[in-house]
Amino acid sequence: MYFAIKKREKVNKRLWKNSLLVAIFIFETLFCRIINIIISIPYISIWLMLILLFCMQLIDSKFRGLVLKKLILGYAIILIILGISVGINGINNVGNYLSYFLVFGTTGMLISALEVDYKRIIIYLLRFSVLYSLVYFVIERKSFISSENYWTDQMGMAYGVLIIAVTGMSALMFNDIFKFSLVEKIMAWVSLIAGSFIIFFDCGTRGAMVTLIFAFVMLVIAKCSSIKKLILIMFILIIGLVFLLNMEAILVSIYNIFSDFGIDFPALTKMISMMQSGTADNGRDEIYMMGIEVFKTGPLIGRGVGYFESLSGGIYVHNIILELLCEIGIVGTICVFALIMGNFVKIFLKKRIREQEIVFYIILFLVTVPLLCFSSSYWLLPSYWLYFGVIIRNLDVKKTVNYKINV
Repeated sequence: MYFAIKKREKVNKRLWKNSLLVAIFIFETLFCRIINIIISIPYISIWLMLILLFCMQLIDSKFRGLVLKKLILGYAIILIILGISVGINGINNVGNYLSYFLVFGTTGMLISALEVDYKRIIIYLLRFSVLYSLVYFVIERKSFISSENYWTDQMGMAYGVLIIAVTGMSALMFNDIFKFSLVEKIMAWVSLIAGSFIIFFDCGTRGAMVTLIFAFVMLVIAKCSSIKKLILIMFILIIGLVFLLNMEAILVSIYNIFSDFGIDFPALTKMISMMQSGTADNGRDEIYMMGIEVFKTGPLIGRGVGYFESLSGGIYVHNIILELLCEIGIVGTICVFALIMGNFVKIFLKKRIREQEIVFYIILFLVTVPLLCFSSSYWLLPSYWLYFGVIIRNLDVKKTVNYKINV
């Protein structure tokens, strides 16, 4: 009995350490912001990935075998696509994506093979969220909202802070599954309120606001599919649509209400100004039209990684669907979305997936895919490679759940 208890404790410690690595990886953007506030370190994200890779080898000796068994095919396919693209479009147009994949892609896919404790991941994310919220409101907020680069940085900030709001919302909605302590529930409330405030008032980014509303709807669907919940979902969707269609008028009304009380939100003011001047889309429509034209030149199998950038002066397409269509065409895009939809089916049908695992997948989806629909490139986003690795790992129909539950 004594040795059995010791063995269980050893396993739990390994799972908790693995969970910490996963949480740090997901929180990478804000984690690096905290570090850079204290001390400026060039290429901090790359150094963080290297540290995570080193820690994985120290903590979990099993991960190498898991990677070789579960992820080698996906990894090989990505490298083949990049290799072919180098031959077609040249190393200058593909080099950055190749280097980012070798660092972030490798780390993300390796981490996806680790055994973890889902509850522990959520707890670590809540702790990080509270820490960043304190740093933001005490140190960073004033300089951020008054910065000359505010409109350039606010979208990245909004999507980065989504992890805080989404984690808090998920923890509160699924507390019956995780059974968090009072302190952990307080951290969840702090995360939800602080993250939502930054997104709605300090950033005013439409995509992030819609994602937060969508997050609530998605979590409700995953939690319960009763008629009452479906009616609530439809109501929320209608409210969200009305908000989007009348966003400028609603924001002006909110601005006037706060102004009557002498309260000013610089982000709200800038958002209204940009919408009234017709520049709130940051030129996305022109980039999207160019992406469509590139897609038309190679609709079936695409033009390879880097082709769009070679025509746009290095600017990426800022939309994952158009990016995939440009790079790997209709055939490749269908394959990628078939993997994502397959994962969705498992989530909402709860097929071979436990409830804590479902919450983790939803959080990972929400901090990854919405951002890629409005900004960034999946090659450059660490959380995408963790999400991709998880999906590839779950392709094994005989897979037993590797993730442990510790309530």
